[in-house]
Amino acid sequence: MIDLIVVGAGIMGSAAARHAALAGASVLIIGEPEPTSPSQHNGLFGAWHDVSRLASRLHGDPDDAELSRRAMLGIAELEAGGAEQILSPVGYLYTAAPGFDTPMRQRLAAPSGLDIETLSADQLHQRYTNMSFGPNVSGYFEPSPSGYLNPRRLVQAQLAAAVAAGATLRRETAQGVELTATGVVVRAGGHDYSAARAVLCTGAFSNTTAFLPRPLALRLKTETVLLSELTEASAAQYVQMPVVHYEIDSPTIASIYCVPPITMPDGKRLMKFGANSRHDVEVNTDAVANWYQSGPSDQALGDMGQACQAMFPGLEAVDSHTARCVITYTPNRNPIIDTLVEGRLFAAIGGNGHSAKWCDGIGGLAASLALHGTWVDPTIGPDRFRAQFADQPQQWDLAKLVSERE
Repeated sequence: MIDLIVVGAGIMGSAAARHAALAGASVLIIGEPEPTSPSQHNGLFGAWHDVSRLASRLHGDPDDAELSRRAMLGIAELEAGGAEQILSPVGYLYTAAPGFDTPMRQRLAAPSGLDIETLSADQLHQRYTNMSFGPNVSGYFEPSPSGYLNPRRLVQAQLAAAVAAGATLRRETAQGVELTATGVVVRAGGHDYSAARAVLCTGAFSNTTAFLPRPLALRLKTETVLLSELTEASAAQYVQMPVVHYEIDSPTIASIYCVPPITMPDGKRLMKFGANSRHDVEVNTDAVANWYQSGPSDQALGDMGQACQAMFPGLEAVDSHTARCVITYTPNRNPIIDTLVEGRLFAAIGGNGHSAKWCDGIGGLAASLALHGTWVDPTIGPDRFRAQFADQPQQWDLAKLVSERE
């Protein structure tokens, strides 16, 4: 019998499969490939269909810092093993309007060993002459290896490493999980696959009784990014910039994040500009596919375009379009890494916007829990990762949607 089935071949699933296979377990991975055309895709979607995610190391919580450390170590191991470059260590610039930098100050108060440079508004202006921030904005620069990572390459490399270690990958849609007296049966692609245990890494599509014996406490929020195709001259002007996180004081958008221009396979130079916007909404599991296929993300085009032009006044774009994603939140904003059914069913669900930069750490913890049947990690404890269920009272530690703010 197979030791472990990993349900989901995305960010968390590929990491869990890699760690389980490297530990010597027999592993079956079941998951769909990336959709070639979201509007025509009728299966499941994942949040990793992208080429850039911010990767930083500074955190106020030591567990968060450890997850980031493990993730960067895992990426270095994959790249050393021959994977195409995943991490671009361009540095990480955090900026905040007056009164909005409390989270960064809390992180700086914790011991980190990182050389974080604090920049005044004048210093920001002098150093980043091709960017524009509001008055009295403070800045904090975190040097390499912080920067951005390519989640597509990361998933591909993790799956390749898992297969090289003996795992089997089935490109099928998982339709359900059934508990048996001795283990689990996963239904996928018209087949039944039996194993001693399974770990669910099913993201925004987790809350269905086909997977879960009991629905989890999850909230799903739409996420929109602006992708601007730059002229060659404009791309050259911004290609050396760090990744930027900007806590802005605005009634229409919040928490801007942007990445230097990236050359795509078709030769286009795209700059990614993301933010929470007043058009974000919560969606239920049944509505996720519709959002990915044809959601009204262009509603945010005007707000984001104006904010992008204000932040990068010299930017010249020949075309701009939006792309859609979903963030899966848990009440305490920590991923669920827990046992759902003793000895048989486990979960790594709820990235809270951190799944890419923490996935190796999350996957390693999930694989260890599933294979050992108990939490054995000597550094990170299990309490913050406990599953909370939809039929229990919860206290949600989430920021309000932009449209709900006063």
